[in-house]
Amino acid sequence: FRRYADPSRRPCTTALAPWGSTLTVTNTNKLLGIDGVDGAAQRAGLRVQCRREHGLPDAQAYAFVVDTLGELMDFYAAADVAFVGGSLQEVGGHNLLEPAALGVPALVGPHTFNFQDITALLLEAGAVRRVADASGLAAAVLAWLDDPADRRRCGEAGRLRVAAERGALA
Repeated sequence: FRRYADPSRRPCTTALAPWGSTLTVTNTNKLLGIDGVDGAAQRAGLRVQCRREHGLPDAQAYAFVVDTLGELMDFYAAADVAFVGGSLQEVGGHNLLEPAALGVPALVGPHTFNFQDITALLLEAGAVRRVADASGLAAAVLAWLDDPADRRRCGEAGRLRVAAERGALA
């Protein structure tokens, strides 16, 4: 997820509810800590923790904010499903290659103009699914969490497609 000062530009925060032991990991491109990043989750009474303050989330955390640089790939590697943010709003999306290279299936919103070619490549491979809005995101996350075989198939499709596209310098 991406940090926005205006809560109306963070629709995912309120659409995603805790699912049992599922942890929502969010990322901010600004090292601002927890203030403002997941205020909606905190106001709803959900426990939110930050990488800089807590190290790793505890068992009671609903959301974990990666507010450090250079660690997102480690968290993608531990994920079952990724939502690559900046795509539910007209921000243009972020890099889908990171979760795909690790075999993690990803979801994106309708606005992926910053990474059009990569998005098209991974959609065609079946590694990425596009959702229209925050409620579609929640439904798609739940569907993949409920279907590990499909999730693994889609993740592997992404990993293979990224590997095939690496070229001579890989």
